[in-house]
Amino acid sequence: MNVLSGNITFADEEEKKRGHAAPIDINGRRALLIFDSTVTDYCELSIETSYGVLGFTRSIFSDRPGATPESGWCAGLEDTARVFEPFIPKGD
Repeated sequence: MNVLSGNITFADEEEKKRGHAAPIDINGRRALLIFDSTVTDYCELSIETSYGVLGFTRSIFSDRPGATPESGWCAGLEDTARVFEPFIPKGD
């Protein structure tokens, strides 16, 4: 898992990920759960911040042959983001 910060606007992130992102809420903040079935074993989540976005990416490295079932690619990522969110500064 990676946690990255970017100074692009949330609107830009929405546009960039259009077509494979679902709007969600993380502790009252706008967020996107980003899932592209053509990229196996991978999931992203972006949270709106006052400076841009905070992004979480996760790649799954399986200990057995084949891909992880799609239902597992994003499993737990929203919960992880909810733990980190209180540490994101509010406002400018």
